[in-house]
This record gives sequence, structure tokens and C-alpha cells, in this order.
Amino acid sequence: MGRIGRTERAALVASGLVLVLAGAACGGDGGGEAATSEPGTTNVPTQTGAETTEPATTAAEVPSCDADVLFPVVRQAVGESVESVEVVRCRDGYARATARPDESRCPPECFETADVLLRWDGNSWSVVDYGTSIACEDIASLPPAPEDDRRVCEALGYPQPAVLGGPAFQLPSRNIGCRAGGGALRCDILSGLVPEPDEPCELDWVGVVLPAARAAEPNCAGDTAYDGAAPVLAYGDLWHRGAFWCRSSEAGLACVNRDVTGSLELARERWSAN
Repeated sequence: MGRIGRTERAALVASGLVLVLAGAACGGDGGGEAATSEPGTTNVPTQTGAETTEPATTAAEVPSCDADVLFPVVRQAVGESVESVEVVRCRDGYARATARPDESRCPPECFETADVLLRWDGNSWSVVDYGTSIACEDIASLPPAPEDDRRVCEALGYPQPAVLGGPAFQLPSRNIGCRAGGGALRCDILSGLVPEPDEPCELDWVGVVLPAARAAEPNCAGDTAYDGAAPVLAYGDLWHRGAFWCRSSEAGLACVNRDVTGSLELARERWSAN
């Protein structure tokens, strides 16, 4: 083996020192401990080469309520007479719009403006219902809107009335009470029918009887359907049982039967039976 000069020896020593330090830093075979992070810190690996890509995040798709988006859906459901669509309210995957007809076609083809309720199913819009008399504001209308319509109106933020059940109820005035049974709804007023019917009555004109599928008629009886212990139907709320729907208001009571083949109105100074 040849002799090593001072300069070469110094270079070898320096090289060896570098290797030892490198091995210690990497926790090599030199018995050194693996590099650890101080408490509360996180080791961040050194990036080499290609850039890293953040994990892709997908936000829930929010349906567009633009009139241009709803127009073809509304037109397909309502008809080719629809010329434009105006969005009235849209939120939480539900929408209410107004479909306006092409007035240049009238006459001979004349169409009315339609109210349209729509629902987003996660992929597309669809029409729940439409018509010329759909109005979310008229929440206590009789006959009431279909359940699907009322659900859309409620989702859009229109307040909905409470619906009372049970066979009997009374109004807050404590003057009118009703009871359903025997295929009919009997509603009586303690102050009596005013004005009284023209027909003779040997007892008292106590109220109005509404059958399930026929017109209503005034009731001459010696008893009453009024029950002072019955639940109170608050003004603005609805009552429903079987074939009958009723609405309570400060103006009085209004009821209809299934398919509106009969109806009644009852108040302190007026009444009707149809």
C-alpha cells in the first residue's frame, strides 16, 4: 500500500466525518436514535420532484333557480302556451314560479297565468303541481291544497295551519260546535240560526247538517252537537276527519265535504247550506 500524503489524509478524515454525521442524522447503524419531533410539532416530509395535489373535495350541488333553467321544465308540464317563467321563491330544493302565457295567441287560444310548484330530486327539477288557483298564501283555503302542495309551500317558508283531528271540536267563541258521525257532520250554534229558515220547525233551528256526499241542509232538532269539553279549533286552523274539512276564522266556520258536493257556513248572524 502506498504512502498517503497530509493533504490526502485530511481529505479522507473530512469524508469520514461527513459520513458519520450523515449516518447519525438518519438514525443509521451507528446506534443513533431516530429523529423525533418536539412535542406539539409535526414532521413535514421534504417534497422532491413532482408537486403534490390536495385531496379533491366535492361540495353538495346547489340547484339553480334561474328562470332559464326552470322554463323548459315548466313548459313541458304546463304546455307550449308558456312564453316566460318568473321565479317567485326558491330555497332548500323547492321552487315556486309563475308561468305566463303567450298573449299573442289570444284569441283564439287564450290561457291564464299559472302558479307552478317545483321540487329538486338531486338531479333535476320536476313539477309537483300547477294551476290557476294554487296560492301558498291562502293556507287555510277550502278545499285545502293537496298534501304535496302544502309540503312544498311549507318548505318555501310559507306558514301552514295546524290541522286538528278528532270527532268533535268547537270554535274559540264557544258558540259553535261540530261533531262527525254516521256519515255526516253536524255543526250547531248555541245562539240559533239567524235568520231562521222559512220551513216550519216544531223544535229549534240549531244548526246545519252536512252529509259526506250530498248538499248541506239546516237542522231542526231538540238537542245539540255542541260539546263544551271538545278541543278548540283556533282561528286560522283547519279540522279534518274522514270526508270533511272545516276552517275556523273570526268571521265564523266554513266546512266542505269530499269532492265539495256540499258545504256550510255558520256565524252568529248568517249561515248557508249548499
